[in-house]
Amino acid sequence: MPWSNSNYPPAFKNLPAKPRAKAIAQAEAIRKSCVADGGDEERCSRTAIATALRNVKAEGIDVQGIQLAEPRRLSQIKENFDAGVYGIDVAVDINHDHRSGAAGWIKSLEVGPSSTQPEKSALFAQVEWTDHGREMVGRYKYISAEFGPYTDPETGKTTQDVLKAATLTNRPFIKGMQPVAVEEERIEVLREGDYIHPILGDLVITTEEPETSEVDHMNLEEALRGLGIELEDGEDAATKLTETVTSLRDEIADLKEKLAEVPPVTAEEVQEKNVELEELNSQVVKLSETVKALETSNQALSAKLFEAERDAFLEAAVQAGKVLPKELDGYKKLYAADKEATVALIETLDPKVDLETHGSDEGKEMTLEEKVLAKADELQKSDTDLSVEDAILQADKLVRGDA
Repeated sequence: MPWSNSNYPPAFKNLPAKPRAKAIAQAEAIRKSCVADGGDEERCSRTAIATALRNVKAEGIDVQGIQLAEPRRLSQIKENFDAGVYGIDVAVDINHDHRSGAAGWIKSLEVGPSSTQPEKSALFAQVEWTDHGREMVGRYKYISAEFGPYTDPETGKTTQDVLKAATLTNRPFIKGMQPVAVEEERIEVLREGDYIHPILGDLVITTEEPETSEVDHMNLEEALRGLGIELEDGEDAATKLTETVTSLRDEIADLKEKLAEVPPVTAEEVQEKNVELEELNSQVVKLSETVKALETSNQALSAKLFEAERDAFLEAAVQAGKVLPKELDGYKKLYAADKEATVALIETLDPKVDLETHGSDEGKEMTLEEKVLAKADELQKSDTDLSVEDAILQADKLVRGDA
């Protein structure tokens, strides 16, 4: 989902309003461009967040001076490991996928100076590698720790800073640590410092205990609101977030299992389906052309039927003496403009002429219809924009009004 002032990475939440708006705009532009170039969404997002924060810091905003979220304590992670809080042995998997089998098992943890930055403390693990893991080391160069709050399903108690797994990866969250080597007695899995986490945002890893958990609780609530989740009265934020994350992970696992059950599709099958689709498209085009031809034919037939009905009606009117032959063109136009009105008009007419021939019409008084047509002719001569149909209708009203 695109980032905006109402939906942005948690890493930006502690920035002042104007620098935050600028960072959001920069990060979204970088993320969008990276994805458009074929980049992985998660990786593009991390790069965009880190770049935008560096730009903000370069402009004089004290990013490091802002209270960071979710302090994680190395010493507490070790204590919880030693106490067996997680309830099972902690495995080393491959690229965050536990289904591929354990690459190793973490036997113990200790805190000591970082292998690459001795001025900082780090968490080291003693790993018992499996044959599978020995084969994978080399393909995967680094190790990354998975840690966070854990809720015991039996007691409901939530414990912060629990090591849940470690994974062999080529894209570790914390950069600059020593590469993995199976011959090393201990391996650095986590280092003290301030980081930008792709989900939690700003993150502090320290050996010190925080003075208060108020900031943690506030940030957990903000994280939940970012997911569209509001806490009920008396509900613990950490427990709710853990339940939410667990539920999401279960959904992801279910989706992966369903995807694994979907039979693979071969290139030949895809080609066959494409051929079938092309044939269907061809049939649709032909049917569309046939429908258009039928519609055109139907329109022509309807027009012919209309004309036949009109001619038959007017011919009957002529035979009955109600319409003179010279009036046919005018009545045809009236019929086309308003069939029902024209039929009603002609049906009310009296016969105009005796169908027998009695000599010249000179000196004979004009019939009502002749008067209407004569008046219509006058109206058209005085108003050249007046149509024949409108002229006859107006003339009929005028003549009948004078009669």
